[in-house]
Amino acid sequence: MASYNHYLARKMKAGEPLSPEETTAVVNVLRGVIKRASKTTAGAVFGDILDESGMSQSAFATVVGVSQPYVSALANGERRFSSPTIQRFASAGNLHRHQVDRLTKAAASDAFKLDLLTPKRPERK
Repeated sequence: MASYNHYLARKMKAGEPLSPEETTAVVNVLRGVIKRASKTTAGAVFGDILDESGMSQSAFATVVGVSQPYVSALANGERRFSSPTIQRFASAGNLHRHQVDRLTKAAASDAFKLDLLTPKRPERK
């Protein structure tokens, strides 16, 4: 999938016309980018990593040994990434070091944002 996306990008950069099927593929990629823009940072990064690897959520879940709904919840920002989850995905999912670093930084950023937005309870005396 990633190589097909690169092929389309080269074709568009060269100013070559796209077939209706190629245009649909480009529109679908752009829809995915827009959808991920509203997600948590880690969810968006994870979606990008899946796109880069050419793996579907289902295929990734099978390789890593988790359920597809769990992978979907992480990718959609409905669940937060933990350090053990990232390490498990890194080793079982054959993620590259730079992908692990991006995902770790994004997860830390999400945790920090959540901490800033969560009201603090008053201390008990």
